[in-house]
Amino acid sequence: MFGAGLDPALRRALRQAKSKPLVDVLKLWFEANLQRISKGSKLGNAIRHGLRHWGGSSAGCERSPSLAPFRLHQVRSILRA
Repeated sequence: MFGAGLDPALRRALRQAKSKPLVDVLKLWFEANLQRISKGSKLGNAIRHGLRHWGGSSAGCERSPSLAPFRLHQVRSILRA
């Protein structure tokens, strides 16, 4: 787990410092590239769904310790593509 054994306030600060900037870049990438992706594709549908629910999705970077490493992995793999 990300920051296991650390004070909760410190874990939150670490999550925000590492995860939030990457998730913010991911949103920008989604917005910039959505028009290039077929509207009927699963990827296009997933991106549109994610953008519609972005507030609730990105809030995990601030709250849940278990979401931060998962998001980091996803963001890095998408940005490498």
